[in-house]
Amino acid sequence: MINRFLLVLIVFISGRNLHAQIVHAGVWTGYQDGITVGSIALRNSIMYVNTFIGTARVDPLTHEYTYLHDLGNPDLPDFIDLNLSTIDSSGRLWMFQNQQLVYIDTDLSIHVAGPEPKYLVTSLKSDLNGGIWAGFFTPYVDPKTGEAIAKFNGLDWEYIDVGALGLSVEDIAFDGQNNPWFTAGSQMYRFNGSAFEVVKDNGAPVFGSSNLAISNDGRVAGAGGFNTSILRYFNKTSWKTIHTIGFSYPVFDENNILWLSDRYGSLYRMDENDMAPQLVINSAINFRTGDEDYVTGMGLDQTGQLWIGRYNGLFVAQDKTINQFDFVPLTDLLVPAPHPYVAAHGDTTWLATGAGITRLINDQFEKINVPQTNISAIFYDEARKGLWVGSAGMLGFYKGDSQTLININPLLKDSIFYNKIHEIKGDGLGNIWFRLYEGLLRYNPSGEWKPFFIGSELPVSPNGAGYFSINNKDNSVWIRTNRYSMGGFLIPPRLLKITGDLVTDTHFDVDILTEYGAFAVISDSVMWFSGYPDVLLYDHGVKTEYIPGTLNNEEFIVYNDSTILLCSNFGLYVFKSGQWFKPVIPSDRIFNDDVYPAFLTSEGKLLMANYPLLVIGDLDDLLSTLTTAVPQIEIPELHYFPNPVHDFLHIDPEFIQKCPDCRAGLFALNGVMIKSYPDPLPSEFDLSSISAGLYLFQIRSGEKLTRTLKVIKN
Repeated sequence: MINRFLLVLIVFISGRNLHAQIVHAGVWTGYQDGITVGSIALRNSIMYVNTFIGTARVDPLTHEYTYLHDLGNPDLPDFIDLNLSTIDSSGRLWMFQNQQLVYIDTDLSIHVAGPEPKYLVTSLKSDLNGGIWAGFFTPYVDPKTGEAIAKFNGLDWEYIDVGALGLSVEDIAFDGQNNPWFTAGSQMYRFNGSAFEVVKDNGAPVFGSSNLAISNDGRVAGAGGFNTSILRYFNKTSWKTIHTIGFSYPVFDENNILWLSDRYGSLYRMDENDMAPQLVINSAINFRTGDEDYVTGMGLDQTGQLWIGRYNGLFVAQDKTINQFDFVPLTDLLVPAPHPYVAAHGDTTWLATGAGITRLINDQFEKINVPQTNISAIFYDEARKGLWVGSAGMLGFYKGDSQTLININPLLKDSIFYNKIHEIKGDGLGNIWFRLYEGLLRYNPSGEWKPFFIGSELPVSPNGAGYFSINNKDNSVWIRTNRYSMGGFLIPPRLLKITGDLVTDTHFDVDILTEYGAFAVISDSVMWFSGYPDVLLYDHGVKTEYIPGTLNNEEFIVYNDSTILLCSNFGLYVFKSGQWFKPVIPSDRIFNDDVYPAFLTSEGKLLMANYPLLVIGDLDDLLSTLTTAVPQIEIPELHYFPNPVHDFLHIDPEFIQKCPDCRAGLFALNGVMIKSYPDPLPSEFDLSSISAGLYLFQIRSGEKLTRTLKVIKN
């Protein structure tokens, strides 16, 4: 019964289905699209796209792609920064590799052409005839030089003094006579047939930009970079300065019409009178994710199709007169990305961003149009068989084809200042709990709402998860507050317990609450806490510290009393049978370690979602594969301490002096901390009370691991 302060709308509308091809790898199933496009290079029918899983050549007509790392040629690079590459008139891709100028031919073979220039290259471009040019960052100090640009003659570089010192060339373009132009800093330069000169408008220099384009009939456009809010446009007779919303990547088509993109991917063209850019395609309507996905490249192919690379994928406008960009997949995995919020039930998974919700069902994705914006939390309610969606001041409840919107401001009664919902959870009694900045809001099975205010003077952290835990044994709710300063007094953090309508201060160990953030409650006397760099098990007053691996933005999932899942930006860790494991997620070209947040369904499926990845694994199958413990401490530098140690471990005093803020710890091989040493560290560590055996001795400076030693104690 959801009937108070409600507005009911029947607008649960789905977009077109997106068929998902799936990769099965052991216990994992992966879905992905939205591969981040870092840069693109495009000329006529040849296009290369650099993504976070590698560089691929893409056919603009068929959309077929070939990743260089799949060709079996060890000389081909896996990744190419296409911002420092260029395609010549023959379709060869030029770049620098191993201090040499090389090119990839149209048959994807790679060849060495000559040496790299003697200066730092900041731009590489091919002229109309296929000649290769490079622009440089030239030093301000000795040796001072004006050699800011050079042309490759087939064997070596011919350097040209442009008459100005200390330039950093941002882009190079060529006019109809194949004369080079370039932008550097705040100015634009062109070759007049005998020398380079500063481009001027009525005697004043024309400001340069990082992206430069010249049409066949002599029009010039500069946008982006140094002057991100200014477009410089030459219409063959005069210069125009147009203040913009952040244009970049100007291109001229076969009809000499200028096309521009803003940073979010909306497409513009100059009007017929060359007066001002006109909006053609609005990215907010045509792209499938939010405006956090910036443009990383743009170009036209030989058929006039306009291509845009963005953080969330590759897109093409086949007909620029139609308000539509089409998504071009660069992998056989599909999932709209990014997706920081995830919920699931049965064979249905919901992924949410601030821009909207996507539903995965029967291996198809459907974009769901909802009126809520800035979505900040989702949760599937198994008792009510619907999806809760939280945002600032608003809750949405979706069930079947109906949608219910709830204004939560009247429900909060005492405060409406911090009404954004950050987290949603359910307990075993059918209550749904909504975490806000100042406290919690509960919705019970009888349809009644009750706020629990912690108070603005003791705010619950609004960022991330981990400050709010439900004990499924007795359905108690636990909140960890933050430490803060008020009126010169330091107010310590607290651990509060809600049972029924009663809020109780547990007077828990302040030192633990101060040092650690995320937590999970097994019982009133058994709890887990996490904070960089270690994890603490509090068991009836006994504290045991572990270092399972690199931690950040941790979140606990309690599978049972003895199996704990710890999800972090740096990976998934599992505590089982007294040891920590780090499951191996197969193929780093498909899956990465960025698995926060995670969600465990009632069917025992583990979902791990983050940009631009969704992986799903059966938890029981996953746990059955954990047969060998992974070393619990990540060790960039590991060696045996010379000679067995008896009572004292000696560290070079010079090293200690160079690390005044370092702290140290002695660990068993299973990651349990045996002894800690705060700063300032001595150069001699007493190990006389430690039993004989093999240990790890670790020294850290802040969050950086500086040294790890394997220590044999006799």
